[in-house]
Amino acid sequence: MGVIVKSNTEICQTPSPQNERRATVVVHIGILPAYIPYDDLLEYSGAADVYIGNSAHPFCNHPVATAETKGEGRAYKKALKIKVSTYEEMNGPGLDDIVFTNDILTNGLIKQDQINFIDMLCKRLNIDVQKITQSIYDYDKLTKLPYEDACTLLALLQEYQGDKTQVPEEIAGYKGDWQNNF
Repeated sequence: MGVIVKSNTEICQTPSPQNERRATVVVHIGILPAYIPYDDLLEYSGAADVYIGNSAHPFCNHPVATAETKGEGRAYKKALKIKVSTYEEMNGPGLDDIVFTNDILTNGLIKQDQINFIDMLCKRLNIDVQKITQSIYDYDKLTKLPYEDACTLLALLQEYQGDKTQVPEEIAGYKGDWQNNF
């Protein structure tokens, strides 16, 4: 195709608790074509955003790097005029797609980043963390929740985020001090 003479990454959004730890990047590439006498660059770009809701573990732990890789792949697909979706563009973090290894599941229980994400979503949706958890599972402490069950709970919260009218009234009422009691 030609010589790749430019590749730049523009970080549009960095992860923070306010944006669900979402990273958004645009990757720009420039190619000096080999097949025609041309002095100008052919320029292409690809954008991607990554957060726990659209990227499987362990890649969601590195949202900027993962978004950059996805964005670069999209830029190259545009340059090559490839009109297909890749697996990572179509697939989110469903339990069937997560590879559970000893490194990931050191003790098989909920991870701190999951607890933080559950807290953030419950606060945003005005949901009582203890009530929603105990409406599904029989645990007296969130830290005793198995990793897989935490993934399921997060998926439910994300459904509620998509349609807040689905939130049952009996689990409403976020309490900021829930970690002291649950």
